[in-house]
Amino acid sequence: MAEEDYPSLRQFSTALEEKLKSHPDLNVVVDGCNTTISSRRNIVRIARNIGVWQVSAIFVDTPKEVCKERVQGQGGSRKKQMELIDRLDEELQRDGVPPSVDKEGWNKVAVVANNQALAQAIELVCNEEAEEKEEKEGS
Repeated sequence: MAEEDYPSLRQFSTALEEKLKSHPDLNVVVDGCNTTISSRRNIVRIARNIGVWQVSAIFVDTPKEVCKERVQGQGGSRKKQMELIDRLDEELQRDGVPPSVDKEGWNKVAVVANNQALAQAIELVCNEEAEEKEEKEGS
């Protein structure tokens, strides 16, 4: 689910809750910046409220300078995107990087540095969660 596809946090939260309820056996990936503790806690809270037992975060640790280089490489005027990168970076620095198991309620947090590592982390987390679920149901 891409958080940016929803016009408001309320609509995103409702859609996430519905997706989790209607597909309890699937892994649901939320794609969003989630630069604040409160935005990340919201995801954990929604999952826990409907009984999801395994909630993991994958944090893509991309330096601000790399983000800006990517935007500049797209050509044209990118002033608003550059300002957004600065704002998101400020939020991350203020609220703590990366997400925290202790402060936010995640079962685990994986930190990755690039897209290849991201794909590997998603596969690893999904496989671990499936194995843990099978073990729990088998006991």
